[in-house]
Amino acid sequence: MSKNKQDITLQCKPMSTGIAIGKAFIYRDILTRDISSYNISEKNVTHELRRITKALSSVKRDLYKLSRSVSHSMSSKEGSIFEAQRLMLDDNEFTGLFETEMRNELTNAEQVTKNVFRKYINRFENLENEIIKSKTEDLHDILRKMLRHLLGIDTNILARLPENSIIISRRLLPSDTIILDRNHVKGIIVEEGSIHAHSAIIARSLGIPALVTNEKMLQEIQDRTTVIIDGFSGKAIINPLYSTAGIYRNRQSAIGNELSKKIRSVKGYAKTVSGRTIKLMANANTLQEVQNAEECGCDGIGLFRTEGIYLQHKSLPDEEELYVHLKNALEPAGNIPITVRVLDIGGDKRLPYFQLNNEVSPFLGLRGIRLLLRNPALLKTQINVLLKLHQEFNLRVLLPMVTLPEEVSAVYNMIEGCQKDLKHILKKKNIRLGCMIETPASALAIDEFLQVSDFISIGTNDLIQYVMAASRENPDVADYYEKGIDYILPLIKNIANACKKAGKECSVCGEIVNEEHCLKKFMDCGIDQFSISAFRIPHLKAYIRELK
Repeated sequence: MSKNKQDITLQCKPMSTGIAIGKAFIYRDILTRDISSYNISEKNVTHELRRITKALSSVKRDLYKLSRSVSHSMSSKEGSIFEAQRLMLDDNEFTGLFETEMRNELTNAEQVTKNVFRKYINRFENLENEIIKSKTEDLHDILRKMLRHLLGIDTNILARLPENSIIISRRLLPSDTIILDRNHVKGIIVEEGSIHAHSAIIARSLGIPALVTNEKMLQEIQDRTTVIIDGFSGKAIINPLYSTAGIYRNRQSAIGNELSKKIRSVKGYAKTVSGRTIKLMANANTLQEVQNAEECGCDGIGLFRTEGIYLQHKSLPDEEELYVHLKNALEPAGNIPITVRVLDIGGDKRLPYFQLNNEVSPFLGLRGIRLLLRNPALLKTQINVLLKLHQEFNLRVLLPMVTLPEEVSAVYNMIEGCQKDLKHILKKKNIRLGCMIETPASALAIDEFLQVSDFISIGTNDLIQYVMAASRENPDVADYYEKGIDYILPLIKNIANACKKAGKECSVCGEIVNEEHCLKKFMDCGIDQFSISAFRIPHLKAYIRELK
């Protein structure tokens, strides 16, 4: 820490870029408070266990609602954070620890809850791998939700912040970040966290500059002190001089002007200096995301996920409900190309009202198109809706998790049957059908898939997972997953060459392509079309236009 008159400058680590200027808001949550601990008799064990069971049920219900809400308002990626937390509480081995701890220690429900979670948290906190350490965030978040229910606390001050607040906290958990008063929060500084933390992911999605520091800021700074966050260099400036604040306000203004300039210039395809055309489509999950994509100058919607619509319902939506929801969500897209992926559930993605078997290895079981072909009525409803929407939009259909070419042929046969049933209302036929290449089998058999598919989309998240035999949700193998991009590049190059030879479109879809250096690696493999987060489109179009 360096001090110059009133300026106090802390060198931190950036979690989310940007410049923020505001007033410190010191946040101390329930996990930093002393919570009473007292012994109980054996006859009170049943009562205390009942309190824990009730809290567990309430937390699972809250997490389900939160997952649905976030998937709808932001994206399924952010919503999956809370769904993963909910699934942790479905683990019988984990929940059984509460009774064991209670009977061994004979202490109150609050203390037992803290003990059980701390044992799990301690497994991760001393590890060096940042991705693995970030998983403790989920455990802290669930622990706090449990304590809130046990203590009868149901409010969070972060939902009602003073204007121009810079939140200063020991840590921010995912549920903190998601309820932030977005009108008044300007930035975040935490003492514990990392770029891989879920709260950092959400902060970046919301465009909130955020830093993590090793300094004990809660002890150093007074509430409502002026703070500047430089999310590019990682600096936090406390009590800035008037001249320092002026410099950063100018930078803030320049960044805003540059972004506005990029957004104004993004209409039309991006071309490299040598004249190579690159199309940047947007991933979307909701009406708001389609609107954002259009405003950011997308060349189309490269992946519209339907899971968010299903998560909003308490039961399977019927054909009319699905049609209305999808039509409303796609309305802002107008006539730009739209790729709608049919429902992709199984593995780590589940619907609470749709019963799935408890498979030994769900990621290797009934997922994506496998599950839909086992449930033809579910698939037929979607096809009927998409055929109707094809009359109003420039729309095509994408199949998730294909492994065998005959899966695609089976869907084509169903489409033909649906077209016959709807022939009295269909003016436009020949809806285009594509495959999402996410398994090594489909990647290696690309020539066979091109014989039965109209276009190809490569899903990098799952392809890396299966090539590396490393779950993207398992912190113990995070290092393997992170290295996966370089191992799939030969597959990407082979797929791109095969598609060009067959004269069929090929795109790459996945969060990994949001980064310039990753985008360039895939371009070097021959990929000319990508589907990415909408907010990255202006930046990446500017980047592409400078490439030779």
